[in-house]
Amino acid sequence: MGEHTLYCMITPAIVELLETAYQAELSVRRQWQRLPAGAQSHYLRSLLLDEVVATNDIEGVFSTRREIQEALDSATPNHRFKEFARLYDALAHGETRLPDTLEGIRSLYEKVMDGEKLPDDDQLDGELFRDGSVTVWDSRRQRVVHSGFHPEHKLQEGLRTILRITDRENTPSLITAFIAHLMFEVVHPFYDGNGRTGRYLLGAHIAEILSPATALTLSTAINTQKDRYYQAFMAVEDPVNRAEATPFVVTMLRFLTEAQQTLTQDVDARLYLMKSLADETRALQNNLPTDWKALHADIMHFLGELHLFGADRAATYADVAQHMKRSTSQTRKDLQLLREQGYLDTVTERPVRLRLSDSGLDVLGLRMY
Repeated sequence: MGEHTLYCMITPAIVELLETAYQAELSVRRQWQRLPAGAQSHYLRSLLLDEVVATNDIEGVFSTRREIQEALDSATPNHRFKEFARLYDALAHGETRLPDTLEGIRSLYEKVMDGEKLPDDDQLDGELFRDGSVTVWDSRRQRVVHSGFHPEHKLQEGLRTILRITDRENTPSLITAFIAHLMFEVVHPFYDGNGRTGRYLLGAHIAEILSPATALTLSTAINTQKDRYYQAFMAVEDPVNRAEATPFVVTMLRFLTEAQQTLTQDVDARLYLMKSLADETRALQNNLPTDWKALHADIMHFLGELHLFGADRAATYADVAQHMKRSTSQTRKDLQLLREQGYLDTVTERPVRLRLSDSGLDVLGLRMY
């Protein structure tokens, strides 16, 4: 980096944070295993939506959970955010393979940016990456805070170095992941999209080392303190620091452990509410409302789980039918009764998607969540 070699010292603070992260991950996994399989799936989808929205927001790209949900479900080619969201969906399900070639990095970038309308100045003009120069401008300080590697052959050398260090076995994996993230952003191989591509790669590393659930909370944690994140990069590039990355790794480990703590607390709260939901469902089954059968209480329980864990808390006739192991036509009649009694609201008509109404939430004791 400049005249100096990038380095990181394994300080007592880093050792302590690594231990905290691995111990926290044990708690995350214990709590995660207590969730029913269906709840895990719905929760991962919800975390995924938040993570994509957050990593976009860090770069000043506005998006909503609904946009990302629609992109994931879209059959339209080049739908904005579709391929990007699908990358995170693969990460959520443990189906990610980190790129191990320059061509693989370029292919990943194409998916991240698929559907984006880039101006001519941001179109890649090199063999695989950019060939022109690029700088990052700090508008508050009115100065350039970063210049990416240039020309392309130097850029490619930098990326090959990243691929080599991530293949090493003698460095703690989390430290390698964070150093690789730092190096990727320093190299800055594209005119636009470096941040989102780099954080996806970081998330993929974290998912391999720890778990997909933890990986899907990191950008969300960073987004709450973006200045702290950017300051960590600028500190490494300050000539006074002579390319020491130790404080950067400390900052990123703290982001990680904060994300793990938030995730554990959130799962704890949802587990408590799941127990309450089960108690309320049993009470319903013991004292069925007018015209109800036991299966209506089971449907309400399923929709209660969606309320706690679902991406948008709604289900189609087919979703409910699959869960109840009944035909769609039978399920439609069962749901119609609950709609007529005011326990369900219609979210969309085509296809029909339903969720618990305020009255339905009251019956299940979920109104406050």
